[in-house]
Amino acid sequence: MTWLDELRKQVADTSLNSVANAMGVSKAMISQVLNGKYQGNMQRVQSLVESVYMGHTVVCPVLGEIPKHKCLAHQNAKHVGSTPNAIRLWKACRSGCPNSQLEERLSTPIRLSIESKNAKQQSDSLYRQSSNEQTKVRQYDAAAVCARLERQAKTDSESMKGNYHRLYIELLKRELMAVGNRYNRLIKQ
Repeated sequence: MTWLDELRKQVADTSLNSVANAMGVSKAMISQVLNGKYQGNMQRVQSLVESVYMGHTVVCPVLGEIPKHKCLAHQNAKHVGSTPNAIRLWKACRSGCPNSQLEERLSTPIRLSIESKNAKQQSDSLYRQSSNEQTKVRQYDAAAVCARLERQAKTDSESMKGNYHRLYIELLKRELMAVGNRYNRLIKQ
């Protein structure tokens, strides 16, 4: 099933209005795409449909695995948020994230992953060739990820007046699913 077939199916199953709201675009745009009269960026429309309705995801260095359209929304944010997580997202999108389509780069890029000293020493010797570039292979540092998720759960529970343990468990579940997906992709290669 192509992305256009999926879009037609979703409009038939729900409504033009609900599909437009889910994708964050106008009803007129969806109608023009379906009727073959849309003059805009079809790649963007295809990406939105694949992300919202077909489950295409990307691995964000800050949030883990997220839908592709959410990644694009974070990239297109005009202003930096005030929370630590929003600031990390804004900086990551502009510091060489492999998913970023932005040309704007920070003059002093941030480091996108947290490594312990042992993991850094072990990974310093690991390199792989990728299209005539050397890219460092980074090992997964579970301790650093757990510490980050713990801080995020603490911050979120304070700001949202939620249960810290419930938020922490939910964040750990998401991270485990993202790691499982990455592992499965590596097995397929």
